[in-house]
Amino acid sequence: MPVFPGSSFRSRFLPCLSAALLALVPLALPAGATTVTFVESGTSVEGHPLSVRAVLTGTGSTLTIDLYNEGPASSDAKDILTSFYFNIADPTTGVRPVLTYTSGTGQAFKVTTSGTDQPVSWTPQTLTLNSSSSSNLIAVNNGDQGWQFKTFDPPATIPPTLGFGLGTVGNGTLTPPAYPADITFNGNVVSGNNPGRSMINLGIYSLGSGTSGIVATDGIIDNFLIRNHAQFTFNVVGGITDLNPFDASWVGGNVTWGFGTAPETLFLPEPQSVTLVAVAAAAGIGWFARRRRSERDGVRFPSSTGC
Repeated sequence: MPVFPGSSFRSRFLPCLSAALLALVPLALPAGATTVTFVESGTSVEGHPLSVRAVLTGTGSTLTIDLYNEGPASSDAKDILTSFYFNIADPTTGVRPVLTYTSGTGQAFKVTTSGTDQPVSWTPQTLTLNSSSSSNLIAVNNGDQGWQFKTFDPPATIPPTLGFGLGTVGNGTLTPPAYPADITFNGNVVSGNNPGRSMINLGIYSLGSGTSGIVATDGIIDNFLIRNHAQFTFNVVGGITDLNPFDASWVGGNVTWGFGTAPETLFLPEPQSVTLVAVAAAAGIGWFARRRRSERDGVRFPSSTGC
């Protein structure tokens, strides 16, 4: 059952969550590229520590999104990073680019109870065992599994403004009145039957400090999951055709992470706590709210709370 934190939980955890560090990791970037990195941490609805990072890079007419799950070793399905919502808009005109999904890659493993993950490779709709080749994560057709990309028109606005999304689960809990219906993903596309729990396959798990694997528990035993990091690329067409000016002002604080299948936990920004309570209650999910800070090209804006 999803857990909805009460007021005592919020008063204890929100001060430090509001100060969650948004840090930029320096990257070797092509000339003209700009990058914005979001880092968030908190706990799942079951109390497991979670830490995630998203790096958005604009180069010419290409947008790259790198997603990382890098907290302690994932222990169950509710710790798996399975969706990422974001918004990109020209800060002057408000115009959003048209994004065409061109690639999605990551190294997949079959996770077992032994603590030694077995490398596999997925190309829709073929699973190759004992393979260290990167998986193709683009999900378009029924049964592809992987990560589906969607543009939300109109964008979701409760909260924050979310114009685009990537997901490898249906996120069926995100339905009205919490969000517009089209912010969810098509379960027939992102689900599958080979192997394990169909609605968590190809989510991103954290290896933690281990070297060979995680000890899978009920819900992820024999699933094939992406270890630590997945990368997605998009071609920018129409409207905004050059992302060279892309920076933190284009994204603002409008990014949201989802964990588990429903999702059970969302990492949300903190515009209005009352609205967040209403959204979480209507959707039946756990939630964590915090303020974001914008950074680009290695410039850090320090936290002011000391958490």
